[in-house]
Amino acid sequence: MIDLSTYPFNLNDEQIQKVTKICSDMTLDEKIGQLFCPIGSSFDEEQIKEFIEKYNSANEKTKVGLNIQKVFDAINNEDYEYAYNKLDNTFKQTNFKTVQELKNYVIQNFSGKQLKYGECQQQGSLYIFDITITEGTKQTNKRVIMQLKDGTDFVMSFNVN
Repeated sequence: MIDLSTYPFNLNDEQIQKVTKICSDMTLDEKIGQLFCPIGSSFDEEQIKEFIEKYNSANEKTKVGLNIQKVFDAINNEDYEYAYNKLDNTFKQTNFKTVQELKNYVIQNFSGKQLKYGECQQQGSLYIFDITITEGTKQTNKRVIMQLKDGTDFVMSFNVN
């Protein structure tokens, strides 16, 4: 059995009980279906194929932009677990020890706002992407640091101030 209390899940006892109940209530077909839906919150097979095709044919800077958009979309769809799981471990330990802490921050700083991409630079295996978060006439600049992993996986951090 997988230890759900450790990385990458970091669930508390109540969350583990909920996951265990959900899994025990699922049919075998539903469980198998979970294995084939790893991309964001979409269950549409065509959307997943389209994303993977676009992602695999993209250069690395475009992949970083697609990943930032995926996290931004997850936040706006209230999928805070997905966004939390994409954060670098050290960044999480320093800034957001729980999903709830991240949720509180992103609701105030990202939810319902527009995202505009700026410059992207590569430094070794890291990509540094400047973005602007816009709400009406108010603009906030953020710097996202991302490391691409195998397939469509990645980890990221950003300036919190």
